[in-house]
Amino acid sequence: MQLGATYAVEGSVRRAGTRIRVTAQLIDAADGLHLWADSFDRDVEDIFAVQDEVTRAIAAALGVRVQGAALQRAMKKSPAELDAYDCVLRARRYTALLDEESHAEARELLEKAITLDPSSADAHALLGNIYLAEHRFDMNKRERAVERAFEMAQRATELDPQNAYARCWLAIVHFFRFENEKFEAEAQRALNLNPNDPETLADIGHYLAFMGEFERGDALSQKARALNPLHPGWYFFSTARLHFHRKEYVETLAYMERIALSGFYWTHLITASTQGHLGAKKEANAALETLLSLKPGFVAEDEIKKWNAAPDDAAHLLEGLKKAGLR
Repeated sequence: MQLGATYAVEGSVRRAGTRIRVTAQLIDAADGLHLWADSFDRDVEDIFAVQDEVTRAIAAALGVRVQGAALQRAMKKSPAELDAYDCVLRARRYTALLDEESHAEARELLEKAITLDPSSADAHALLGNIYLAEHRFDMNKRERAVERAFEMAQRATELDPQNAYARCWLAIVHFFRFENEKFEAEAQRALNLNPNDPETLADIGHYLAFMGEFERGDALSQKARALNPLHPGWYFFSTARLHFHRKEYVETLAYMERIALSGFYWTHLITASTQGHLGAKKEANAALETLLSLKPGFVAEDEIKKWNAAPDDAAHLLEGLKKAGLR
């Protein structure tokens, strides 16, 4: 392409009476392949509101598709060919899988990325996420996990103060340092910088739910799912937590099934507690057994306290686990 662009976006707007249809397509400029296409039908009663809504939807969809296409390219390269950007792209697979294998790979890739490009705010921010997982999930744990995560997230915001993802992960590190006011402040900065990034919305929504702000957390997660229809299953956690808070246990289980992370211990923790409250002893015991197999040495009080859960929510979770048979 003469302009040297990697991707091109084209589209059209058609009007019929009080309705408009906006179409958009993402094209790979190298070979002309169509990577994505969609249409948006709206009322034109408030044309400016429609414009903003469609712009947000298209921007979010394009972000997801461009990142996916770039990841496919990076996956075809040998380790020796990877540059810092390729390393960041490949490391991001962990955020959907949440398993130890992808975590170890991501940590190695991101430490390499920072060596290759010490000025990469994205690499520092994502490495903050990875280091914090050593504490959050006890994945491939090393010393000073929270401190190292804080250093990476802070460095990311110094390198690029306008980077929403960096602000988001600085907020989340504050959350695990029990600095809730700082979490709220940085989370709001992240949302102001990029109100249409699905992952930022879902992440912040997730931790608002842990703080006991269930409705706010669910609202952000719903927006994230609307912006990224290809979202990973963990985007449903906030909605499941809202239903659990409301003691709508059947609805909680329906959303837990949609999360589809069978190897992730929090899936079974919430399921066991929910089944315990329902009095479904067989199902509660099965979920509890899976939880304990995935998390040997699990101590419910310590785990829930680590996650900075609001007091009433922590008591609710623990009560359900005890009903499930946890000793």
